[in-house]
Amino acid sequence: MHNLSGDLPLLPNPVHSMALDADDRDLRELGRAIGDARFVVLCGQSHGEGNVFALQARISRYLHEHKGFNVLALGSGMYDLWHCWQDALAGKPAGHAVLGNLFFMYARATQLRPFFDYIEKQLRNGTPLELAGIDGPQGGAYSLKQLLAELAAFIEQAGQTDVLQSSRWPGFIRAAQRIIAREQPIIDNVDDIRDFQHVLATLTTWLDSHPDDVEAQLLSRSLVGLQAQLVELQVQDPRDWQIFENLQWLADTLRPDQKFVVWIHSMRGVPTGEDRLGDRLKRVYGNKSVFIAQFTGCQGRFHDYNHLGVMHTIPSAPPESWEHMWEKADLGDGYLIAPPEQDDERTPALAYRYLRYGTDEAAPLKRFPTPESETTAGLDALFVLRTIEPVEVMPY
Repeated sequence: MHNLSGDLPLLPNPVHSMALDADDRDLRELGRAIGDARFVVLCGQSHGEGNVFALQARISRYLHEHKGFNVLALGSGMYDLWHCWQDALAGKPAGHAVLGNLFFMYARATQLRPFFDYIEKQLRNGTPLELAGIDGPQGGAYSLKQLLAELAAFIEQAGQTDVLQSSRWPGFIRAAQRIIAREQPIIDNVDDIRDFQHVLATLTTWLDSHPDDVEAQLLSRSLVGLQAQLVELQVQDPRDWQIFENLQWLADTLRPDQKFVVWIHSMRGVPTGEDRLGDRLKRVYGNKSVFIAQFTGCQGRFHDYNHLGVMHTIPSAPPESWEHMWEKADLGDGYLIAPPEQDDERTPALAYRYLRYGTDEAAPLKRFPTPESETTAGLDALFVLRTIEPVEVMPY
């Protein structure tokens, strides 16, 4: 990479390799910028970029080994990953445990196989990088096969059999099963949805009256996750609030002494002032405790996770963009560290793409005040890859 500090408004830092075991000297500047942050949020914009996955894995390994990060919180079902991790603790290889339970583009990406081997090795060596989900049930095997059965058993064991015997229970079960399986249409029976809403309100109130019972909280958060998915799918009201509350519960109650690496889609992780996950994290925990990095690229292709086998070509970046400037300067892979808040005015009004590399979706590399708070939101680092390579999905 050339020294082009005169060509770019911010000094680029090179990334020499995507390999998991690469020399970490090129990430030292990133480590310095992260400082004592408790959350590092890594945002990909399509779920289909293989070398972005590989770099996220390498950064996560670096953070685990050099910065004390011991929990990897993923945009995948909390219930499924909870049981997946229990399987790993019981001796099942992590790379096998994730199949069918972790979001499939992570679990089946060939570019992440070495990372799952690394997680397995760390667990057996007594230095685990714990896997955790922060989303509602997403059609994982554990949610499909046992979530509702575990819920019924928990209710019965607690002596709350009136709920199980109520006329609303069968409708609740039918609606919940459709939402867990993400069947279309989600609403195929209005009466079932009414029963679902009524029973859910009763159960979450009761479960939340047991804040110290991990199983009760896991079940409650799974039910709330189903409700959030139902609302998002029907009226496009984002479920970021629910994802944030799950992460907050993990961070404040379950793992209060741990640091978290978070993998999430850019539409949730990038602060935009619209109360997304990134906005909420910055507002609640503060700018110094939350470091958010976005991944983008100048050219290449990404895999469409909604239509496996379909690849999308990344269009040319808009002229007034960091990607365009990066390509014009003939840079390789690398990253920029956003300036501190007091230097923000020095950053030009260039934008970066953050949603599926669309030319009409861009965000400024700026910080801005968060609502009802003295802190600021904004991106802290921008990784730019010269050529994006698609995820290779292994059969399952």
